[in-house]
Amino acid sequence: MLALRRIVSLSLFFTLMLLTATAVVLFFKPASGVAQWTDWSFLWISWRRYEAMHLGLGLALIVLAVVQALLNLDLWLAALRDKQDNIRPLSLAPCLGLALALAVAIDAAFMLPPMRQVVDYAARGRANAAALYGEPPYDGASRSSLADFCAKLGLDLDRVQNTLAAKHIMVASTGQTLDDIAGKNGVSPAAIYDSIRPAKTDAPPGAKPSPLPPEPLAGMGRMTLAEFCGGYGLDTGQIVAKLAEIDIRAGAAMTLNDMAKINNRLPVEIYDALRYVSSAALGVPGGMGASGQKPSGPSASAPNAAHEPAAPGMEQGTPTPLAPAQPIQSAQPAQPGQPGQIQAAPAQTGAETPGGLALKIEPPVGLGKMLISEFCK
Repeated sequence: MLALRRIVSLSLFFTLMLLTATAVVLFFKPASGVAQWTDWSFLWISWRRYEAMHLGLGLALIVLAVVQALLNLDLWLAALRDKQDNIRPLSLAPCLGLALALAVAIDAAFMLPPMRQVVDYAARGRANAAALYGEPPYDGASRSSLADFCAKLGLDLDRVQNTLAAKHIMVASTGQTLDDIAGKNGVSPAAIYDSIRPAKTDAPPGAKPSPLPPEPLAGMGRMTLAEFCGGYGLDTGQIVAKLAEIDIRAGAAMTLNDMAKINNRLPVEIYDALRYVSSAALGVPGGMGASGQKPSGPSASAPNAAHEPAAPGMEQGTPTPLAPAQPIQSAQPAQPGQPGQIQAAPAQTGAETPGGLALKIEPPVGLGKMLISEFCK
């Protein structure tokens, strides 16, 4: 029995030391998204293995602690006895021990000092690690397939495949996730993204590309508006003024998350508004945001020219094409009591062109994240 107690006590001690070491590493580890994106490791051990070791050592510590308590039950009971050798669980020593344990638990649960300072320090460390190692363009990017990844970032899939092949990165199919591709080629997902960044989709001739990506990138919510505008070459004062036109309060020193709170909106709606006003400031047509629609607010002033309603199946703002080989007849002189008429081509029905080919209408980016109410608007 004495040998068993020694073995259990020493095992408990060494397990506690190893558990403390893994806890320190995980405390200073970057956020999971950044660690997965950059394939972070320490002392040639990946962060996934540190998490697995921490979990296994934690379970071993619990089992060893229970065995240790059972083997030393007499010592535990002795701590509950008073001077008259009576067991008194509500004596001073047990109550102080329980109060200390509850104080630590409550302090951690309600983020009171000093636990709040510890958590804030960890958050600053993760932010610094994100700036040092780089963040994924959006949450879960490494788990996206190559086709979805290119679609969300506006990358040309064929050019991306050619670029990867030229850099000897093997891709079995476009349905592979970036994690899978990176693991089989011995690189990180961030390295794959860095290698395909130049493979942007060419803009249509004469079109001015939007300065902002279709969807917000990771970490944008923590940026101030001045930092955000500076990163994309936008004038902060002009953006603030245009946001005010659509009833969004903003300031150069405010973060995008703060703007969402004071305007009672979601952060993605603030990004939609920024994308819209930045496109309007640069004269880019459309200005659609990540949710696939313009942000609510006063509409931009339109020219005084009258607009005719679009024909069914045609996009608004597109002139209705005439039927082949059917000219427009000139206006007939008005007869008494009968207004003059102009014979026009019949309106196209459905989603067909004059040649009989159906128009291919692509859903806007972010349609799957829209609410039904937003979609109906």
